[in-house]
Order: sequence, then C-alpha cells, then structure tokens
Amino acid sequence: MKTALITGSSKRVGRGLALGLAARGYAIAVHYHQSKDLAQELVDEIVAQRGRARAFGADLSSVSQTENLIPSVVRSLGPPDCLINNASTFEYDTATSFTSSLWDEQFNTNLRGPALLSRDMAAALPSGKPGCIINLLDQKVDNLNPEFFSYTVSKIALEAVTKLMAQALAPQIRVCAVAPGLTLPSGAQTQAQFEETRARLLLPEASSVEAITQAVFYLLDASSVTGQVLFVDGGERFQSARDYSDTIKPED
Repeated sequence: MKTALITGSSKRVGRGLALGLAARGYAIAVHYHQSKDLAQELVDEIVAQRGRARAFGADLSSVSQTENLIPSVVRSLGPPDCLINNASTFEYDTATSFTSSLWDEQFNTNLRGPALLSRDMAAALPSGKPGCIINLLDQKVDNLNPEFFSYTVSKIALEAVTKLMAQALAPQIRVCAVAPGLTLPSGAQTQAQFEETRARLLLPEASSVEAITQAVFYLLDASSVTGQVLFVDGGERFQSARDYSDTIKPED
C-alpha cells in the first residue's frame, strides 16, 4: 500500500485531497496543526470506508515539530511515497505594511516547512522506490498583486524550491506543483462575495476542490513529468491585478 502525507488535511482542500487519495488506495497521514478533532473525524471517515489513516499533529512553523513529522509517519504507516505540501498560512499585508513577525510566520509554514519535509521524505524513502512531491502554490505566482505581500513572496519562493528539488531528487522522486485560484471563501470574504468574484473568471467552475484533486491525480500518474507547475485557476491569472481589498482583507 502506498502512503501519502498531506499537510493541512483536516479541512478545506486538504480534506478533499485526503479523501480522494484514500479512495485510490493510499494510506493517509492526516496532518493537522490545531484542528485535532476534525483530523480525527477524517481518519474515522476513511477507516469507515475500509481505508487506512492516522492523524499527526505538528506546527509547521516549528523546526523541531516539522522534523519529527516524517519519522512519526514512518513509524506508524511506513515511509510516505507521496508528500503533498498543502498547509499554508494566508494573512493579509502589503509591501508597505508587512512586519517581520508576519513575514517569518508565513515563510516558516509556507516555505521552510515544505522544504524540510521534502528533504526528510527523500531521506526516508527506500532506495529504488519511486516517490512524488506536490506543492500547493497559488495563481498569484503568475499574477502579481501587492496585496498579501509576504504570502505571495513565500509562494514564489516555493515555486523555485519545486524546480530545484525536481532537479536534486531525480530520478527517484518527481516534484511538481499545483497553483489553484479562487477555490473557497477566504479571510473576511462572504459566500456571496465569493460567488460574485468567481462568476467573473474565464471558467467559473474550474478552480474547485474536485478540480485540484484531479490535477493532483494527473501529476501522480504522469511518470515523465517533473518540475512542472499546473495552474488550476479557471483562467484567473489572465485577469491581472484583481482587487481583493473589498472581499478578503480584514475589516478595520
């Protein structure tokens, strides 16, 4: 049985990915930070469907907790041959208002965490056993907007890590990325605002949890593909500099 570690998989996109891969026969390492109850509910749901899953708590902004995650999965489920770096910190700031603490918070979780987990997965995977790492980016990496400054820079850096790791870990491990667009309501955004914004996309229904899951399935199966970023954004990146200020940023 193959094993997949999916960070931030207790809810939202991560939960959809976990259910999708469990249905494909993967044992699922359900990672969570604060949502322990939701993680256990997901584990119970997978087990009820005759799958195999365990929950693992870790704060990915902590080096020690991050470095303990892969060994914990290995002891419980075996070495993961699939790592999906989905967990992300998404906080509002701008190029003129960001703080060092918010910068560190987002870079530690969004960049350093995935890099450490990729390194540790590669070390744990037995020689000759193929693996795949998929990083969740954001259409913002190809559609620059100074809103969410620290977050955007961290995702741009993770895109570079994706390409560097693809070179470093070949041929045993392929490393790719999925860059979603507007998928679920975020921050202060209401459901009505989300629907209004999504309706303006080139493909309004394209950037969904199901579409992201299908993109991940493709990359897992595409044995000749590595170092690639697959955009699943409904064409959002072609509608440059969309103004998020009235829908997502915190109210004053």
